[in-house]
Order: sequence, then structure tokens, then C-alpha cells
Amino acid sequence: MKPASKEKDASTAPTVQVPPGPPPKEVVVKDLKQGSGAVLKSGEHMGVYYVGVNYKTGKPFEAHWTDEGKPAIFRYGTGETIKGWAIGLKGMRVGGRRELIVPSKYAYRTGALMYVIELAETFE
Repeated sequence: MKPASKEKDASTAPTVQVPPGPPPKEVVVKDLKQGSGAVLKSGEHMGVYYVGVNYKTGKPFEAHWTDEGKPAIFRYGTGETIKGWAIGLKGMRVGGRRELIVPSKYAYRTGALMYVIELAETFE
């Protein structure tokens, strides 16, 4: 059974700032807030809030922060997300928030991307 989720509203959505210069060649992970809950494990479902921006333009292309207040659900480490998420979310704890810079080769191969991702929950 899926546990109840914490709801979000637009006022909690982060602003994603692309750093100057070319994108990195490997995934860059920056913890913005350490989580204190369970560690995300491969094969588990994860409930996440996220904002994604195009590294080149700095413009948002994808967000799931306020969609009915519920987190987006994916299975971690099974190919349901881009490889950059599998790399960048490794070891993350529930309640944490991370910034990822994902090179094109670990995304959709259409250019580098940046994300801010908050891990709201994990479950089987």
C-alpha cells in the first residue's frame, strides 16, 4: 500500500540557476538539503517533486512541483527515469533535496539539463 504523501504548493517550488560556462562531462550532484528519512534503494518506488531546466537556455522544460500537490511516482534504478537521475539520486534520503547537472549523454541526448529534485517518499 502506498503511504500518504506530503502535498506541495507553488510557493515551495525552487528556482534553478544554471552556472556559467559549459556543462560538465559527468553528472554533478549538490545536496541542497539533507534528508533524514529512509535511503532510496534500487527497485523501490519514489515520490518526487522536481523542476527541470535546459542548461543552455536556463528555461524550465519540465516540472512536477504543484500538480495537484502530489509527487510524481517513478521506480528508481529500473530505467523509468533518465540515467542522470539514477546516478544523481544514489544514496539520497527521504526529505532531501538535490540539484543535479546532467550531461546530454545521461539525459535525452538533446543537451545538458539541470534539475532540483526533492525526495518525498519511498515505498515498494
